[in-house]
Amino acid sequence: MSLPLTQARKLADKVVEELLPACERVEIAGSIRRERPECGDIDLVLLPHARTGEVLLPDLVKRLIYPDGKLETDGRAAKRLRLRKNGVQCDLWIAHHGMHVGADMFSSGYLVPPNFGALMATYTGSMSHNINRLITAAKRQGWKWSPVQGIVIPGPTDGASPVEIVSEDEAEIFRRLFGSWITPNKRET
Repeated sequence: MSLPLTQARKLADKVVEELLPACERVEIAGSIRRERPECGDIDLVLLPHARTGEVLLPDLVKRLIYPDGKLETDGRAAKRLRLRKNGVQCDLWIAHHGMHVGADMFSSGYLVPPNFGALMATYTGSMSHNINRLITAAKRQGWKWSPVQGIVIPGPTDGASPVEIVSEDEAEIFRRLFGSWITPNKRET
């Protein structure tokens, strides 16, 4: 099902409004953000409130799909649903506040910063932009692009532990990869 941009944006704005009580931040991504004339779905990136978001979010998602929609995927980092009444696909990409990775009794691991910016860059797309531009720009500098973590700058010795992860701010990601911001409507290739 494809929607004209204006109709898709209105619907996305309503979904954002419904999700806000559980979230610190909710932003429209995908083809709507890229201002495509026709949009096949709604992509939203959200950062739940640290304490209450995980409790409130399931109830809000149920309201979005009740009574005629359905929850197709219900993961911790992503949810795919068919919205009530109109059956439009809506993908919710759930950011985190930061976390420790690889910690065990011998190592403190490393801190992965909040990833809202990385998710915005990834799920704004387009897919060809992500492959042809983001991944290529990171590789050119000896870095890695992770759709969830953003820019991963490997450590100098084994490369297993990153020296730095740039993921919180989308503008910073683009500055580091390209030297300047690329507006979403210029991210088709």
